Amino acid sequence: MTKTTLRISRFILTAAATACAGTVSAQVVLGAGATLPQSLYNDIFSSNGIDGVVGAWDYEGGGSGEGKRRFLDKFSSDTVSFAGSDSVLKMVEFADYNQKNLGTWGPLIQLPALITPIVLGYTKLNLPELSLARAQVCDIFAGRVQTWGQILGNGDPQLIRVAYRSDRSGSTEILSKFLSDTCSGDGFLISDSFAAMVGGAMANGIPNHWQGVASEEDMSAAASANGSFGYLGPAYGFPPDDPAKVAKVDGFLPSTLNLLGISTPPVGTAAQDPMNWIPSFSSSTPGTGYPIYGTTNLLVAQCYDGGFGVGSKGLAIRSFLARLYSGARPYAQKISSHHFVELPNLWKVAIQQTFLPPSSNGLAIGNSAVCSSVGHP
Repeated sequence: MTKTTLRISRFILTAAATACAGTVSAQVVLGAGATLPQSLYNDIFSSNGIDGVVGAWDYEGGGSGEGKRRFLDKFSSDTVSFAGSDSVLKMVEFADYNQKNLGTWGPLIQLPALITPIVLGYTKLNLPELSLARAQVCDIFAGRVQTWGQILGNGDPQLIRVAYRSDRSGSTEILSKFLSDTCSGDGFLISDSFAAMVGGAMANGIPNHWQGVASEEDMSAAASANGSFGYLGPAYGFPPDDPAKVAKVDGFLPSTLNLLGISTPPVGTAAQDPMNWIPSFSSSTPGTGYPIYGTTNLLVAQCYDGGFGVGSKGLAIRSFLARLYSGARPYAQKISSHHFVELPNLWKVAIQQTFLPPSSNGLAIGNSAVCSSVGHP
């Protein structure tokens, strides 16, 4: 869990809604999960007007794994109505949800929210820039290089203190996809657990001088110590365009992403499967941009208890998603200021046409044919 859980709870009702409904008691839309986008979500959820949200919102962070647990677990005492996760929902999690909850809560929906780089933050006195080849990134996380001199090509004996996520982290999962794709034969596994990710690449285990942390906030603090090296999202003190704080890979800073390898949205029968709605990326084309990135995602329900009338959390969540994927881009300035990247328009349009009114698709949020007797709390 994050040491400092940021909480925002703000009551915002549009004048139109108030005029239509008189005095309305809005339900709090409670979410939790990934700390990587938490500062952006707090910014949006605390804002009034078109660049904010409708309703009262509270996002508690806690990490991707914790957010998924609180959204998926019917028997949890701290259930949330939506979750943020940089870790893609696993088939076993999806199947378990359907077995336990589908008949009472209705279907779940997994959507990509934004594209995010995972920056390689470092602090090293008198080092104005760090440019790494892909093989050097592999060497660092496999523990084959231990000192700064081995990376810089000099005799510097200072140990590289790698900071890593000790919790189940979506940032780790995004990094693991790059390492698995890039470091052929090293044994890196795709996982949201750092220990599992490096288990096949490190014969002697994680070095004792490396430091485990449990949030993006703690990762930022750890990577700020001299001699340290870590991985984190772009909104926690290591701006993706600052070469004195984040490493280049393939000659590119994280502010220039290689988006050539992004997949296209599912179509036809594939579009009816919620597990198909997270883009895949290929980092196998060096020289076209920074290669370590993925999506931060949202878990929401198709149906909510209380329905989708004025003042309901169902309407509030659907309105937020409509703005997030709108061609008018009301959140564009906030997204950019937190160093995230909006989804390609092809993905936005596909999400609107599949999940948002006036879509008649079977997965449309609030579809009365599906939601007449079920709803997620």
